[in-house]
Amino acid sequence: MDEADPTQAQVAVWTAMAQHFLDIETEEEIPHTALLCVQSGLSIEQARAIWQHEVSPALYPNLWNVAGEWAGWDETWLVERILKSRRRLRGLLGYVLYRFQVQGLHDVWLAIERVMSTLLAAPLEERTRLAQDMSKREC
Repeated sequence: MDEADPTQAQVAVWTAMAQHFLDIETEEEIPHTALLCVQSGLSIEQARAIWQHEVSPALYPNLWNVAGEWAGWDETWLVERILKSRRRLRGLLGYVLYRFQVQGLHDVWLAIERVMSTLLAAPLEERTRLAQDMSKREC
């Protein structure tokens, strides 16, 4: 993939994941985020890498800001920020850095991962309904 030209599916996943970095409650968004990852053809490992190495490095500062962003991310800004902030550092050191930066938000990733597991185990035609049942929003 050309870094300057991400796909629509990639932007949709980034946008869904980015909502969890806002200064608002996003628990009901977890099934939607997981469904977008699954519908984009991502494995749990691929989605985790996107969360840890693309979205988190771009947006973790909002978690540390006393008056963090809560209204939403401008899509153009978000895409540019993620493309500039992608973490190249992987392995144990990359994971330690990720955990330090996001701290409690790692639990949100674990919830997304569990929902993805459930959706991936379900028949294709049942996944959207299942995600809607787990959320108060329409996916």
